[in-house]
Amino acid sequence: MPAGPFSEETIWSTDLDNLILQPLGDVTVVFHKVSGDTHILNFLSVAAAKVLSTGGETFASAAPKILKEIQMSTEDCPDGLIKETILQLDDAGVVAPVKRH
Repeated sequence: MPAGPFSEETIWSTDLDNLILQPLGDVTVVFHKVSGDTHILNFLSVAAAKVLSTGGETFASAAPKILKEIQMSTEDCPDGLIKETILQLDDAGVVAPVKRH
């Protein structure tokens, strides 16, 4: 469960070393080594986790990098959807805030 509340300046991160990612058709099965939880992620969620693993990002700084990763524009994938995806990944324990302002 997310620890919130979060601001636009919250820094998000994930450690891919704690995750085992296995593509399976249109989705990716993710096993979290620490929690023992398994999740099924879509392409947007996987891209967000990968981008957040590079050192931590805010919603605003992550969005263009995620769009580049999935080769889409903001018209196809609005920033609000990216923000909601990051919050859902936090709820699942795949990403976490490392610093709140």
